[in-house]
Amino acid sequence: TSSILFNGKIIGVWDFEEIKEGSTVKLFLFKNFNKQIIDAIYYKAKEVGKFISDKRTINVDVKKSQSMVTLDKRTAGGFMSPLKFN
Repeated sequence: TSSILFNGKIIGVWDFEEIKEGSTVKLFLFKNFNKQIIDAIYYKAKEVGKFISDKRTINVDVKKSQSMVTLDKRTAGGFMSPLKFN
């Protein structure tokens, strides 16, 4: 799973999903942070989404997930997409 780093510590995970209408970078943070840090994370997530999709005009949404599927509950290859939205 891709990690979110802040000051040398892992503070969350993210994954990426691309569909015809655009793409989504999904985030799961291990704890709450102040608005300045959250804004920086969202900005970087949008930039990463644009880079991965290799399209500067594509719509990239950034969504915060409330939960994450732990490794012992995933199917093979599930580590590539641990974040689900209900």
